Amino acid sequence: MSEIEDINRKCILIEGVAGAGKTTAAIDHVNQYLSEHPENKDKVFLLTLTNTGAKEIGLRTDHRIRGNTMHSFCWSLLKTQYAMKNRNKPRIIDEAVSKKYLLDSIKTYCPNDDPETVCRCISEIRLFGRSEDEYSREIRDAYHHYLTRLQTNNELDFPRILEKAYTELQKPEVYRRYDGAYIICDETQDFSPYLEWNIIDILRRRADCFMMYASPSQEIYPFRGANYTLLKQLFPADTEKQVLNESYRCVPEVVEVARHLGGEDASRMVSRLDATGVSAKWYESANNSLSIRMLVNTFDDISSRENLKPKDFAILARSSAQLSSTARKLEMYGVKTTRVGSDPDIYKTEPIRRFTDYLSIAIADDERCLDSIFCYPDESINEEDMIALRGAKRLTWDHLREATDNPEKYGTDISQRSKAILKFRKTAKDILESGLGDEEKICMLRDASGICNLLNEQLMFTDSRKIDRICSEINFHRSLEKYWQYLVERISRDDVPEEGINLCTYHSSKGREWQTVFLLENENSTFCKTAQDMAVSRNAAYVACTRARKNLLISTETKTGYPCYFDFMKNKRRVWYQ
Repeated sequence: MSEIEDINRKCILIEGVAGAGKTTAAIDHVNQYLSEHPENKDKVFLLTLTNTGAKEIGLRTDHRIRGNTMHSFCWSLLKTQYAMKNRNKPRIIDEAVSKKYLLDSIKTYCPNDDPETVCRCISEIRLFGRSEDEYSREIRDAYHHYLTRLQTNNELDFPRILEKAYTELQKPEVYRRYDGAYIICDETQDFSPYLEWNIIDILRRRADCFMMYASPSQEIYPFRGANYTLLKQLFPADTEKQVLNESYRCVPEVVEVARHLGGEDASRMVSRLDATGVSAKWYESANNSLSIRMLVNTFDDISSRENLKPKDFAILARSSAQLSSTARKLEMYGVKTTRVGSDPDIYKTEPIRRFTDYLSIAIADDERCLDSIFCYPDESINEEDMIALRGAKRLTWDHLREATDNPEKYGTDISQRSKAILKFRKTAKDILESGLGDEEKICMLRDASGICNLLNEQLMFTDSRKIDRICSEINFHRSLEKYWQYLVERISRDDVPEEGINLCTYHSSKGREWQTVFLLENENSTFCKTAQDMAVSRNAAYVACTRARKNLLISTETKTGYPCYFDFMKNKRRVWYQ
């Protein structure tokens, strides 16, 4: 690590309130840099915490760069290392499989202990930098047994991806690849000082430009190891700090509430928008039925007064269970809802479209589907490589054969992808001509396509599960061909699902905004047992209320009470609903 320590680049930290345009500013920096240095696009890395944020980065840079979560960035690094060393890539396991493995280890070594307590102890070791020596020998044995199982199976869980990447990054031949890089970290307040920072610290020492965007009052992932107070202590002493206090999203009435809920950074928050004269209101009712009636009446009133559509409204709650209950009761009043983050029509989603393209190649030998599957989801195949392969024409089987036979001309990635698709075409014919049942055929076609493996390699487990779900529906159709025709027809439909009021949890609302936001708050939803719990609960409320551009309404019930940090609204904007 001595050589890394010798190269110490300047670090820029931009702290901003919610709605200050931090992500927009970060993307503007990247777009400007790429316009001046298009040849350096492979040296640009915009890192964030969530897949939603990463996708937004790709869209807003016209896909000139790929937004990366820390996990996807580290996994790409590891894949390169495995390929260079000619080693088999590990299989990434999701949290459900990881939890099963961990419980198996706990059952073997800690049979008399509460499994959830042991899981929490192991998380403290892995995510919070706690020493193993602080725990019993049985817990340490269970932890090491779990890690050994991962190694034996050649598997990685999410924390292990970061740990392995950090180990690789300490090698000179690896960290030197990032010399002269342009690196921006968004949502830095939610990065872990124990895992993510170890990686970021190496990168920032090699980068020509290293910037971090943070919003301290939006720190809501301490259960994943986030600790912004500790993280700031690790920043270089000469870090240049800039502060953004102006909100371009929220009107002054919403900002007034946000200043009370957030921390020190939020106390300086000001709005750049005109005041509406309508204060944010706190509605209190005797029971849940009255709360729902209040939501319906207020929704109707604001809709007619401001000519807003259901998509302009959002109901935010701390738990999915609370949202599900609210959705059922709203339906009794004829109010339609849409769950944010879910797919209103799974058949029109990207993974199902691409899997249907594979089926079209297998069943109808349709060349028109080649372009759509060639680049999905592997980000290493870019538009320039595709143009070099097919020119201005549509991709054909002849192009794939040409690329397979000439890897030195078109590159390894293009050649291997072409070879895989040609192999699928041949394998699919054998599968369809076999005497197997339709359920076995569609599963074998899924496996032969490799699409789920590609998705899992990109850590897109949700998309992979969508394809598994589609395959399980084959039994509802008379034949595989009929089901394929059904999928094609569903995808090509022009009908659009009717829009409803958006339902979203506080955490999932991050990065989104609506004209009118209802918060469903009650004392039982805060889970505040410690001062840290209270801080996290308060930050989550700050995130939720700053999703509102214009109207903010907070609903509580008398029997359950309300979080104490809403006391400031008690006399000024409290409305009793009956």
